[in-house]
Amino acid sequence: MSSAYNESRYLQFKERIEKTEMDVAKSRRLILIILQQLEPYYQCLLTLESMEPFAKLKGFREYVKLHINSIEPDVLEEYILLCNETGQIVGEGEESELFSEEDILLMREKYYTEIHTLSDEHKLVSDYGYCIFGSLYYIISFFQFSTEDADKMKKRVEKLISFIFEDMLLDFNEDLYDLSNISFIDSTVDLLMKEL
Repeated sequence: MSSAYNESRYLQFKERIEKTEMDVAKSRRLILIILQQLEPYYQCLLTLESMEPFAKLKGFREYVKLHINSIEPDVLEEYILLCNETGQIVGEGEESELFSEEDILLMREKYYTEIHTLSDEHKLVSDYGYCIFGSLYYIISFFQFSTEDADKMKKRVEKLISFIFEDMLLDFNEDLYDLSNISFIDSTVDLLMKEL
């Protein structure tokens, strides 16, 4: 699968979303679709023993699904903090608010030891762990700052989609396709197009 095809599909979607009227509920549904498509990847990482301290993130999609219209700010803050803290383990991060420097070093060492035992597809997911958790972070933040203004929500949706597909997961999509013939971008765009 060439990146030209992925880019073409994505550009068709961007054009369509720009022309589509969206209410707040539809904006939230679109983000929930992206979250659903991203879930197998962050869940894969969260099953590692080294990621046990972040296990609560496993329930984020279910929480949002159940509380889409009444998300508690304190709950979102906890998810945001946990997601942000994963950066210390899978990539880079700022000073931890939850763990000591020694704890971070032990978790990171255990994480990198564990990923060497994974299948190729799971190793690929771990290679993009920082991007995957970064995408999850921005999705969680979307719900934190969502408003009841349809135009503002639509702009936030466009920005989030652009960030995830253009800035973070294009390389992951290509590598994933080469490995398993699955296109994250195409499968997600197909589902989003059906919703529009």
